[in-house]
Amino acid sequence: MLARSLEQAAHSDAASGANDRRRPKDVVGPNAIIQTEAALVAAWGREATDRLMAAAGLAHYRNAPPTALVPEAEPARLFAAIRAARPAAEADAVLREAGRLTANYILAHRIPQPAQRLLRALPLAIAVRALLAAIRAHAWTFAGSGHVTIGIGFTAKLAIDRNPLATPGCPWHVGVLETLFRNTVAPATRVTHCRLRDTHIFAIQPKGR
Repeated sequence: MLARSLEQAAHSDAASGANDRRRPKDVVGPNAIIQTEAALVAAWGREATDRLMAAAGLAHYRNAPPTALVPEAEPARLFAAIRAARPAAEADAVLREAGRLTANYILAHRIPQPAQRLLRALPLAIAVRALLAAIRAHAWTFAGSGHVTIGIGFTAKLAIDRNPLATPGCPWHVGVLETLFRNTVAPATRVTHCRLRDTHIFAIQPKGR
């Protein structure tokens, strides 16, 4: 049920829901753009947002947000434009908020409440494993062409090799993962990022139960 719900989160309600074998390569879910635009408007205003969307070649989404999977290059350009526009701390705050909003959309619209309650009721180790497995099953929704692996040990880990949406520290991915885990597994979960060559590693530390 979790895996199926996360797959649905990659698509808008208008998307056809093609299976993974028919899915075009190098695409991600539309919320990588939709929620980033929303975070930009809230933080920097409509005018600045329109400039950044235009700089990223995404002005056509101003009055017609994407309704299906988008090429991973599109949000990658937007993320890069945000990083270039303001000091790192300001840019990263927007990207992290965009990740939080993306996860909130998934929680509100795509992962059924019974599944969320089940995760909260499961023993911590089992809940972490279940959510990571569900995320991994449909990782292309946030990792595109990147190769995703997970590990369960003293610290749970999710790694993205050749992450197409990477920015320094990957605050968007941190925001997505942290919000999902905080709302379904443990409310004080902390996600940290490190990079090893071309691999971006996210350490997940569930706390607060």
